[in-house]
Amino acid sequence: MEHPHHVISIKEGIIGKSYFIDDNDRRKYLSLLKEAFKLKPKGSQSMNKIKFRLRWIARIWSIVIIVFTLIMLIGYAVNWVQTGTADPHAMKDHPAIENLIPLTLILSVLGLGIAWRWEGLGGAINIGFYLVNLAVHFCMISPRPYPYIIAIAVPTPGILFLVCWWISRKAQMDK
Repeated sequence: MEHPHHVISIKEGIIGKSYFIDDNDRRKYLSLLKEAFKLKPKGSQSMNKIKFRLRWIARIWSIVIIVFTLIMLIGYAVNWVQTGTADPHAMKDHPAIENLIPLTLILSVLGLGIAWRWEGLGGAINIGFYLVNLAVHFCMISPRPYPYIIAIAVPTPGILFLVCWWISRKAQMDK
């Protein structure tokens, strides 16, 4: 005889009893079992893999940018110590606004370092100062196109850190 319900056999001591459980009860029991054994649905496991990969792509990419920036800053510092000026080939009496571009780029790269600990804050600092850099470049200095390698390389890890932060935040809200 066929029953429309799923049958779950529960043993009590030596005597086995069978109980008929409808679909709603079955879902409740399965959710209790998942919670008891901390089973994660497959969707969250794939999101964890994506978050893990994105985080490490962003970290490796940011290491490259941070190391390159440190090499540049060390070069300027050594030159400043040896010659008394950071860049001996710089034009005399250049507008002070032109100092904002390297300053905002350095602060943007600093955001990448912060993102290693606090993804949301560091990614926001990176993107924020990069947008300030673009605004200064296009509005105040030159309407010429921005160097493409910098336009792609600097904000991309910040965007990836923000995506990882958003995925983590969404996962915490779902709990």
